[in-house]
Amino acid sequence: MTLLTYALCVTALGFVGEPPLLAGVAVFSLILATIGRVGRRFVFMMLRVIIPIAIPLFVIQSLFNPIGRTVLFQLGPLAVKAEGLAFATSIVSRLVALVSAYFLLVLVVHPRDLVTSLESRGMSPRIGYLILSTMRLIPQIQRTAETILDAQRSRGLRTKGNLLLRFRAYLPLMGPVVMGSLASLEVRAMALEARGFNLGGRKTYLRLPPEQPVDRLLRRGLVAATLALVVISVAVSGV
Repeated sequence: MTLLTYALCVTALGFVGEPPLLAGVAVFSLILATIGRVGRRFVFMMLRVIIPIAIPLFVIQSLFNPIGRTVLFQLGPLAVKAEGLAFATSIVSRLVALVSAYFLLVLVVHPRDLVTSLESRGMSPRIGYLILSTMRLIPQIQRTAETILDAQRSRGLRTKGNLLLRFRAYLPLMGPVVMGSLASLEVRAMALEARGFNLGGRKTYLRLPPEQPVDRLLRRGLVAATLALVVISVAVSGV
């Protein structure tokens, strides 16, 4: 719950924060990920998501943003403008801060613990199951696709080469992956029915994530600090 509060606070800061503040938030998320022993995976996931977005964004905004007036330097017929560069920096800093906070939450907190904590605080079990199944869906599809791909490779299927060859190799995977996902949905529905998912009454849990008094203090401190930073950012931007 503390990391979820942190992610929500970073989301609020993402709307009003300036690039230096948001860069500091991303660095703080990296420090927390390192403490949680997921620093390497955190950096790898961040680079995979941010670089493909940041590079085209900086190129397009710095060269072709219509609000650009101040030319920093000339690249032949194109000019890099300060306004477009500042806009790209603002967007990328917000994206980095938000993605870092939610990647930290996903890497450190098990989805089951997150949903259990939310349900124990009054959230509907249906919403909890929706969140949990969504968070588990992509990894499950990836594992299924990798298993099918390994089986096809053992039978002599070529998966390396030009783009057309890779597309032809991956196309036969779609049918088994989709059918396997539909079959798993039916199994999950039967399991939920067997466990009395639709029955009324208060639910009990086999395991509740432990919570210390310091967690409550941290959440209150995060909310108070976020409100203060939002007020300061709004006041500074208004001035």
